[in-house]
Amino acid sequence: SAYSVVPGVDKLVPVDVYIAGCPPRPESMLDGILRLEHLIQERRE
Repeated sequence: SAYSVVPGVDKLVPVDVYIAGCPPRPESMLDGILRLEHLIQERRE
């Protein structure tokens, strides 16, 4: 634990979808985008 490290990005900004990987694989990016699209559609209803 260092002064320059924050425990999680969700402590700073709202997060709807997490994408695993560093760097994330293209398949993971696509999966995250599709999940986000589904969440947006659900919230519109």
